[in-house]
Amino acid sequence: MRVSGRILSLVLSVVMLASVCLTAVSCKVSKGETKKVQETDPWYEAKRVELDPEFDASKTKNLHVEGPYLIRDKYIMSYVAGEIWDDLPAIYTVPHEWMGIYDKNGNRTNMIDVDEIMQQMAPEGAVIAYDSMGVSECESGARLFFSQISAFSLFYCDIDLEKGTQIAPSQKVDLSNVRAPDNTGASDGKYVLHSIYPIDDYIVMILHDSNFTHSCLVVLKDLEYKYTVDVDSVFTTGKGNLIYDAYNVSNGKVRFSGFGRNFVLGELDLETGKAVSLSEGSSFSSDTGFSVTKDGRAYLSKPDGIYEYDPLNGTKTLKYSFNDCDVNRFECQDSVMLYCDENTAIVACVPKEYSNQDIPPPPAVYTLEKADKNPNAGKTVVTVAALSSFLTFTEAEGIKIFNEQNPEYFAKLTVYDQRSLIEGTVGGADIDDEDKNTYSAVAMISGSLIADIRAGMGPDVVFGASQSIDLLNGTYLTDLSPYLKSKNFDQSAYYMNVINAAKIDGEMYFVPTGFTITGIVTDGSKLEPDQKGFTYEQYVQFVKEQCNGEEPVSTVSSRMHFLTTCIKRDYTGWLKNDKINFDRQDFRDLATFFKENIPEGRTEVNIQDDYSLEPKAHYASYQEIIENLQQIAYCNYYGNNLRIVGLPSANGTGPSARVTTSFSITANSPVEEGAYALLDALLCEQAQTVNVAWSDIPVNRAAAKAKVDMCIADNKIGAGYIKSTTPDILGTSVQEALRREQLFDPSLNLGDIFLDALENVDTLLLPDNSVLVIVSEELPPYLLDQKDLDSVIGTINNRAKTIMAER
Repeated sequence: MRVSGRILSLVLSVVMLASVCLTAVSCKVSKGETKKVQETDPWYEAKRVELDPEFDASKTKNLHVEGPYLIRDKYIMSYVAGEIWDDLPAIYTVPHEWMGIYDKNGNRTNMIDVDEIMQQMAPEGAVIAYDSMGVSECESGARLFFSQISAFSLFYCDIDLEKGTQIAPSQKVDLSNVRAPDNTGASDGKYVLHSIYPIDDYIVMILHDSNFTHSCLVVLKDLEYKYTVDVDSVFTTGKGNLIYDAYNVSNGKVRFSGFGRNFVLGELDLETGKAVSLSEGSSFSSDTGFSVTKDGRAYLSKPDGIYEYDPLNGTKTLKYSFNDCDVNRFECQDSVMLYCDENTAIVACVPKEYSNQDIPPPPAVYTLEKADKNPNAGKTVVTVAALSSFLTFTEAEGIKIFNEQNPEYFAKLTVYDQRSLIEGTVGGADIDDEDKNTYSAVAMISGSLIADIRAGMGPDVVFGASQSIDLLNGTYLTDLSPYLKSKNFDQSAYYMNVINAAKIDGEMYFVPTGFTITGIVTDGSKLEPDQKGFTYEQYVQFVKEQCNGEEPVSTVSSRMHFLTTCIKRDYTGWLKNDKINFDRQDFRDLATFFKENIPEGRTEVNIQDDYSLEPKAHYASYQEIIENLQQIAYCNYYGNNLRIVGLPSANGTGPSARVTTSFSITANSPVEEGAYALLDALLCEQAQTVNVAWSDIPVNRAAAKAKVDMCIADNKIGAGYIKSTTPDILGTSVQEALRREQLFDPSLNLGDIFLDALENVDTLLLPDNSVLVIVSEELPPYLLDQKDLDSVIGTINNRAKTIMAER
């Protein structure tokens, strides 16, 4: 959905009006009161088990997992394992499907060869290409459904959970009567089976047409075809509704949800086949775990806990708070609820961040049992607010370490979730509109947090204040500079170039704890030996001579997005003594440079790379988020000459850091001592050393080196295997395939190149969300030669002055 400038201006006006009212009511920040954990506060003992399939990493990669399902007293997992065969190159694998059965203690009791079962149903001479689709409980144990991709068909078989054996021959479900609804827009009338939901005596299947532009529901009763529902006929949003979830809500009704022009929710009466629209509003965040238990109750999981969710009106009720148990919030924040009653919850966590070359970490299952009393009784509470719907491993592990080891303090988390205010966009979204939408949402959330701080109801600690310049002053946050100068802080252990870049007017309102870098990846042999970035003149020359005139950033991004990124990088230059002024020569130079030298660029969100496997010359690649070796391996056409340099600027600055996690202490916090102890926990090597290579960069040097080592180990033997067995393969399409797999030659020193780039970071990307909305609205007419720069700067300054005054 595109958001107009008028709507965004209205939103920001509301935020500013709220600030005016707050200023009139309370000019000072009230000091909060300390709170103690009470013995009667709820607490749940957490038992964690891992469901480890124990696949051999030397014989398996690209492992895909589904589940776990809870069937009676067993956990069921589905695996598609990419098997490495001796007579095939290492980059090629053959998929093999398995089903794992585990007891409540996480012990694997059986591993069933599903491929063997599915082959029983293969037509004579057919190519075996199957995918398991669903598991349900049956009289004799578990019923496994699967489909044949090469022909639209459905099969099932029953499994004895105790013996791990197939009870009877597989059965085929007759789908010969299934027909595509009329006028669906499906080009060939063919459908792909997306998912299957066994519900009581019914089976509800979600089908997408072969072009993935339309969905329909097929319903079977007692394994016989009953009817088909055309999803487009249910909603007023017109054609193009794709449904992804269906779940039981009792009384013989099923709800189904997905996206058309926006989030859609419908309800189907299974007996009559009548389907109605319930909602065409906003969905929950994509960072939120969604699940439905057998009794039809829906749940959302977030970093602060698990909520019971009513999708009809969007209400969320906190059911289990992670402040009341000892769990790893990083893995639990997108967990699914398997079982829930008043005293017990069973929560499954499937790792979603891992390299596709790795066997992922095994899923974990937590059983939460209500305790008689709270073991943390007497500790002083440190309240923590996260300006995000997602915690990183460092933040989650830091809280866990702090709560387990600190005898005096206990951290409790609350979430200010800006994602709920960012309206979803579906296909063909505009980068510039998405930027404005994000800036507006974050401005509203930070305004809400500011209001709470002023009223004395704010937190003691803020995670993520770096993403909102509104907060970064002495009225709301404490200057952390003395902490960095204390004897207890070892500056040599951290990337101080990144930390010191966070200073605003000489004061430190947040300490970066994790970051990514933004820059241009290119052939360093074509640059000066000590070159960290580009002046404007150098960049024009670079594009003309080294890039054959192809500007690298605008091939994947819009000109306005590129420009606002450069404004964020220099934001501490525009902001002095809480005042901002764009009527200055350096801003004029920046705007003029973009108008004269940068094309309008690509505006579509999620630009797809060219997937032909023929190698082609790449002179430079713009990478907005670089967090690991695999990402630079993906755009490495330069071998050991690869270098990461900064975006064009007046003085040729190096790569910029995008702060992903940061720590702040609010002004007048009554538990400052406990807050600093929490910062110690977040910066320690244990919390900073991420458990997966696919994550942000730690500010702790030892942890960053450990991350690089994990990336190199994750690279495995693929590239080395190809090179050693086929020396002449370099420069061919197979080498291009390796690059796309993010594999790199083990002899390359990408680890050192990556760590060297971290040393060259000299600026941070600091977003002033309210001001960036103004710039995004007012500057394009100048770039399009519709207004002169003086009038545009005047309008920007006047609008920005009002916002800055209200802060």
